Amino acid sequence: MLAVHGPLPIVDRMGQNKKKSPTSDGTYHHGDLRNALLEAALAILQSEGLNGLSLRKVASAAGVSHGAPYRHFESKESLIAEIARIGFQGLADFGQRQIRKHQTARDRLLGYGLGYVLFAAEHPTHFKIMFGSTDLQLENYPELAKTSRYTFDLLVELVVDCQKENSIQSGDPYELAAVNWSYVHGLSHLLIGKKLHWLTATKGNRAMATDIWKKLDHYLIDGMGP
Repeated sequence: MLAVHGPLPIVDRMGQNKKKSPTSDGTYHHGDLRNALLEAALAILQSEGLNGLSLRKVASAAGVSHGAPYRHFESKESLIAEIARIGFQGLADFGQRQIRKHQTARDRLLGYGLGYVLFAAEHPTHFKIMFGSTDLQLENYPELAKTSRYTFDLLVELVVDCQKENSIQSGDPYELAAVNWSYVHGLSHLLIGKKLHWLTATKGNRAMATDIWKKLDHYLIDGMGP
Protein backbone atom coordinates (compact mmCIF):
# COMPACT_ATOMS: atom_id res chain seq x y z
CA MET A 1 0.00 0.00 0.00
CA LEU A 2 1.09 3.54 -0.65
CA ALA A 3 1.52 5.84 2.29
CA VAL A 4 -0.56 8.77 1.16
CA HIS A 5 -1.45 11.97 2.91
CA GLY A 6 -1.72 15.23 1.11
CA PRO A 7 -0.47 15.19 -2.51
CA LEU A 8 -0.70 11.80 -4.19
CA PRO A 9 2.59 10.17 -5.15
CA ILE A 10 1.86 10.73 -8.80
CA VAL A 11 5.52 11.56 -9.26
CA ASP A 12 8.77 10.59 -7.63
CA ARG A 13 9.38 13.72 -5.58
CA MET A 14 13.12 13.08 -5.59
CA GLY A 15 12.99 13.09 -9.36
CA GLN A 16 11.73 16.67 -9.44
CA ASN A 17 15.13 17.95 -8.42
CA LYS A 18 16.90 16.27 -11.31
CA LYS A 19 18.20 18.66 -13.93
CA LYS A 20 16.86 18.68 -17.45
CA SER A 21 19.38 18.51 -20.27
CA PRO A 22 18.71 20.62 -23.37
CA THR A 23 18.54 18.87 -26.73
CA SER A 24 19.35 20.26 -30.17
CA ASP A 25 15.71 21.18 -30.83
CA GLY A 26 15.39 23.28 -27.70
CA THR A 27 13.37 20.71 -25.72
CA TYR A 28 14.63 18.91 -22.65
CA HIS A 29 15.42 15.45 -21.38
CA HIS A 30 13.92 14.80 -17.96
CA GLY A 31 15.63 12.74 -15.34
CA ASP A 32 12.24 11.11 -14.78
CA LEU A 33 10.19 11.56 -17.92
CA ARG A 34 7.27 9.34 -16.92
CA ASN A 35 6.56 11.23 -13.71
CA ALA A 36 7.09 14.59 -15.39
CA LEU A 37 4.43 13.65 -17.95
CA LEU A 38 2.01 12.51 -15.27
CA GLU A 39 2.39 15.72 -13.32
CA ALA A 40 1.97 17.83 -16.43
CA ALA A 41 -1.16 15.89 -17.38
CA LEU A 42 -2.64 16.37 -13.93
CA ALA A 43 -2.04 20.13 -14.10
CA ILE A 44 -3.81 20.30 -17.47
CA LEU A 45 -6.73 18.26 -16.16
CA GLN A 46 -7.06 20.62 -13.20
CA SER A 47 -7.11 23.73 -15.36
CA GLU A 48 -8.76 22.59 -18.61
CA GLY A 49 -10.56 19.34 -17.83
CA LEU A 50 -10.48 16.09 -19.76
CA ASN A 51 -11.35 17.70 -23.10
CA GLY A 52 -8.31 19.93 -22.82
CA LEU A 53 -5.88 17.07 -22.41
CA SER A 54 -3.70 15.83 -25.27
CA LEU A 55 -0.29 14.19 -25.44
CA ARG A 56 0.99 17.16 -27.42
CA LYS A 57 -0.08 19.56 -24.64
CA VAL A 58 1.42 17.29 -22.01
CA ALA A 59 4.73 17.22 -23.85
CA SER A 60 4.76 20.99 -24.19
CA ALA A 61 3.94 21.48 -20.50
CA ALA A 62 6.68 19.03 -19.50
CA GLY A 63 9.20 20.74 -21.78
CA VAL A 64 9.92 17.71 -23.93
CA SER A 65 9.51 16.85 -27.60
CA HIS A 66 6.06 15.96 -28.91
CA GLY A 67 7.15 12.37 -29.43
CA ALA A 68 8.53 11.90 -25.91
CA PRO A 69 5.24 10.89 -24.20
CA TYR A 70 5.01 7.82 -26.45
CA ARG A 71 7.99 6.31 -24.67
CA HIS A 72 5.69 5.66 -21.71
CA PHE A 73 2.12 6.12 -22.93
CA GLU A 74 0.93 4.82 -26.28
CA SER A 75 -2.13 7.06 -26.26
CA LYS A 76 -4.01 9.71 -24.34
CA GLU A 77 -6.23 6.93 -23.01
CA SER A 78 -3.31 4.99 -21.54
CA LEU A 79 -2.13 8.16 -19.77
CA ILE A 80 -5.59 8.68 -18.32
CA ALA A 81 -5.70 5.04 -17.25
CA GLU A 82 -2.46 5.42 -15.32
CA ILE A 83 -3.72 8.56 -13.56
CA ALA A 84 -6.87 6.63 -12.62
CA ARG A 85 -4.83 3.67 -11.34
CA ILE A 86 -2.75 5.95 -9.14
CA GLY A 87 -5.98 7.47 -7.87
CA PHE A 88 -7.42 4.10 -6.89
CA GLN A 89 -4.19 3.28 -5.09
CA GLY A 90 -4.56 6.51 -3.16
CA LEU A 91 -8.23 5.82 -2.40
CA ALA A 92 -7.38 2.39 -1.01
CA ASP A 93 -4.67 3.84 1.17
CA PHE A 94 -6.85 6.63 2.52
CA GLY A 95 -9.40 3.99 3.46
CA GLN A 96 -6.85 1.68 5.06
CA ARG A 97 -5.46 4.53 7.14
CA GLN A 98 -8.88 5.10 8.68
CA ILE A 99 -9.75 1.41 9.01
CA ARG A 100 -6.62 0.72 11.05
CA LYS A 101 -7.72 3.24 13.67
CA HIS A 102 -10.71 1.12 14.75
CA GLN A 103 -11.45 -2.25 16.29
CA THR A 104 -15.15 -2.95 15.74
CA ALA A 105 -16.48 -3.90 12.31
CA ARG A 106 -18.99 -1.05 12.45
CA ASP A 107 -16.35 1.58 13.10
CA ARG A 108 -14.02 0.10 10.51
CA LEU A 109 -16.75 0.35 7.88
CA LEU A 110 -17.41 3.95 8.83
CA GLY A 111 -13.67 4.58 8.79
CA TYR A 112 -13.49 3.41 5.21
CA GLY A 113 -16.28 5.83 4.37
CA LEU A 114 -14.37 8.68 5.96
CA GLY A 115 -11.26 7.74 4.02
CA TYR A 116 -13.31 7.79 0.81
CA VAL A 117 -14.71 11.28 1.33
CA LEU A 118 -11.32 12.59 2.47
CA PHE A 119 -9.70 11.27 -0.68
CA ALA A 120 -12.35 12.92 -2.85
CA ALA A 121 -12.04 16.22 -0.97
CA GLU A 122 -8.25 16.32 -1.20
CA HIS A 123 -7.85 14.90 -4.71
CA PRO A 124 -10.91 15.92 -6.73
CA THR A 125 -9.09 15.79 -10.07
CA HIS A 126 -8.11 12.16 -9.58
CA PHE A 127 -11.59 11.38 -8.28
CA LYS A 128 -13.25 12.82 -11.38
CA ILE A 129 -10.94 10.88 -13.70
CA MET A 130 -11.47 7.64 -11.77
CA PHE A 131 -15.25 7.86 -12.01
CA GLY A 132 -15.78 10.20 -14.93
CA SER A 133 -16.93 9.53 -18.47
CA THR A 134 -13.55 8.49 -19.82
CA ASP A 135 -14.83 5.33 -21.58
CA LEU A 136 -11.78 3.33 -20.52
CA GLN A 137 -11.95 -0.35 -21.41
CA LEU A 138 -10.70 -2.03 -18.25
CA GLU A 139 -9.76 -5.22 -20.07
CA ASN A 140 -7.05 -3.18 -21.78
CA TYR A 141 -5.64 -2.00 -18.45
CA PRO A 142 -5.38 -4.97 -16.07
CA GLU A 143 -3.52 -3.08 -13.34
CA LEU A 144 -6.22 -0.41 -13.27
CA ALA A 145 -8.91 -3.10 -13.18
CA LYS A 146 -7.15 -4.89 -10.32
CA THR A 147 -6.63 -1.75 -8.25
CA SER A 148 -10.15 -0.44 -8.73
CA ARG A 149 -11.66 -3.84 -7.96
CA TYR A 150 -9.71 -4.01 -4.72
CA THR A 151 -11.42 -0.87 -3.38
CA PHE A 152 -14.83 -2.51 -3.81
CA ASP A 153 -13.76 -5.95 -2.58
CA LEU A 154 -12.45 -4.30 0.59
CA LEU A 155 -15.87 -2.74 1.11
CA VAL A 156 -17.57 -6.11 0.70
CA GLU A 157 -15.24 -7.62 3.32
CA LEU A 158 -16.11 -4.85 5.76
CA VAL A 159 -19.83 -5.41 5.16
CA VAL A 160 -19.45 -9.14 5.83
CA ASP A 161 -17.62 -8.36 9.08
CA CYS A 162 -20.45 -6.05 10.10
CA GLN A 163 -22.99 -8.78 9.38
CA LYS A 164 -21.05 -11.18 11.60
CA GLU A 165 -21.03 -8.53 14.30
CA ASN A 166 -24.79 -8.00 13.75
CA SER A 167 -24.32 -4.27 13.27
CA ILE A 168 -26.01 -4.35 9.86
CA GLN A 169 -28.70 -6.58 8.40
CA SER A 170 -28.16 -9.97 6.82
CA GLY A 171 -28.50 -10.37 3.08
CA ASP A 172 -26.37 -10.25 -0.02
CA PRO A 173 -23.17 -8.44 1.05
CA TYR A 174 -22.59 -7.23 -2.50
CA GLU A 175 -25.97 -5.51 -2.55
CA LEU A 176 -25.34 -3.92 0.83
CA ALA A 177 -21.89 -2.85 -0.33
CA ALA A 178 -23.51 -1.23 -3.37
CA VAL A 179 -25.87 0.69 -1.06
CA ASN A 180 -22.93 1.79 1.06
CA TRP A 181 -20.90 2.81 -1.97
CA SER A 182 -23.80 4.77 -3.44
CA TYR A 183 -24.23 6.74 -0.23
CA VAL A 184 -20.55 7.51 0.28
CA HIS A 185 -19.82 8.17 -3.39
CA GLY A 186 -22.79 10.48 -3.77
CA LEU A 187 -21.76 12.37 -0.65
CA SER A 188 -18.23 12.68 -2.03
CA HIS A 189 -19.49 14.15 -5.30
CA LEU A 190 -21.61 16.68 -3.44
CA LEU A 191 -18.62 17.62 -1.32
CA ILE A 192 -16.26 18.30 -4.20
CA GLY A 193 -19.06 20.12 -6.00
CA LYS A 194 -19.32 22.42 -2.96
CA LYS A 195 -22.98 21.57 -2.45
CA LEU A 196 -22.77 20.71 1.27
CA HIS A 197 -20.77 23.62 2.66
CA TRP A 198 -23.85 24.86 4.48
CA LEU A 199 -23.58 21.85 6.80
CA THR A 200 -20.38 23.04 8.45
CA ALA A 201 -18.61 26.18 9.56
CA THR A 202 -15.17 24.61 9.27
CA LYS A 203 -12.69 25.70 6.60
CA GLY A 204 -10.35 23.65 4.46
CA ASN A 205 -11.21 20.61 2.35
CA ARG A 206 -10.05 17.99 4.84
CA ALA A 207 -11.65 19.60 7.88
CA MET A 208 -14.93 20.19 6.05
CA ALA A 209 -15.10 16.63 4.74
CA THR A 210 -14.37 15.21 8.18
CA ASP A 211 -16.97 17.37 9.91
CA ILE A 212 -19.71 16.65 7.37
CA TRP A 213 -18.99 12.91 7.42
CA LYS A 214 -19.20 12.77 11.20
CA LYS A 215 -22.57 14.50 11.07
CA LEU A 216 -23.99 12.08 8.51
CA ASP A 217 -22.21 8.75 8.90
CA HIS A 218 -24.67 7.26 11.39
CA TYR A 219 -27.46 7.47 8.81
CA LEU A 220 -25.54 4.96 6.71
CA ILE A 221 -25.37 2.35 9.46
CA ASP A 222 -28.89 3.06 10.70
CA GLY A 223 -30.23 2.59 7.20
CA MET A 224 -28.64 -0.85 6.94
CA GLY A 225 -29.30 -1.81 10.55
CA PRO A 226 -30.59 -5.28 11.51
